[in-house]
Amino acid sequence: MSEALSICQRDLERLESNHSIAARLERLLLKSKQGEFPNQHVCAQTLNMTPRTFHRRLRENGTSYRDVLNKVRCRLAHEYLKMMHLGVKETAYLLGYGDIANFRRAFTRWYGFPPSKL
Repeated sequence: MSEALSICQRDLERLESNHSIAARLERLLLKSKQGEFPNQHVCAQTLNMTPRTFHRRLRENGTSYRDVLNKVRCRLAHEYLKMMHLGVKETAYLLGYGDIANFRRAFTRWYGFPPSKL
């Protein structure tokens, strides 16, 4: 778990210099408790915006909440599996997937191969 926290901390430091709404959202998601990413409305409130303004600003930046969340999950999945040598089940849990099959499908969509091949 401490290694997971250090990975997140490193990513947070990289994002500190970027102040776009997408980067702010990514920082917020990386700071969240493992496996419990806040939903759109909570993120909007945390960033002192209405949900509509939050959605609009993300769209202006060419992204969405789901896109940023998937980007965070994708990067963390690779690091958990490759760098930390966690299993598929543990990685799915840490990324907030209730069903391992959903995690495997998402991983295959991101990388073109299943997590067991990593």
